[in-house]
Amino acid sequence: MINSELFQIMLEQKNLRMEKTKDEHGTFFRTQQALKTGGTVVIVISFHKSEKLIDLNIYNIATMEDNSKNEELYKLLNEVNTQLRFIKFMEKNGRVFAQYSYSIEFNYDPEITLSHIAMLLKSVESAYPKFMNL
Repeated sequence: MINSELFQIMLEQKNLRMEKTKDEHGTFFRTQQALKTGGTVVIVISFHKSEKLIDLNIYNIATMEDNSKNEELYKLLNEVNTQLRFIKFMEKNGRVFAQYSYSIEFNYDPEITLSHIAMLLKSVESAYPKFMNL
């Protein structure tokens, strides 16, 4: 059985709902999550086509519409990223997101993916107010 199918079975067993899509690049699971510190983010779990790599992304952390604050944003991104070991906060087209990627080539355990999502959400929860202060 392929890794994305193992993940889907685990979601069903735990009665967790995520939207699933598949294309030529891989298999993707998506859901929304309200943050305790405010706002709603989108969680995307991406299984690469090879099923050997997984990307965990959290989108909609912040949107920067004022380009005059780019310098402050990049300074904050650098500050937050130096405090974290595995998770990276990034910006693309004024939108801030967080990402964590890891190999699932051998002995994939979907429970570990849930643990990594929890870790990623915890980091986003702690950084979210900093981005809102920009």
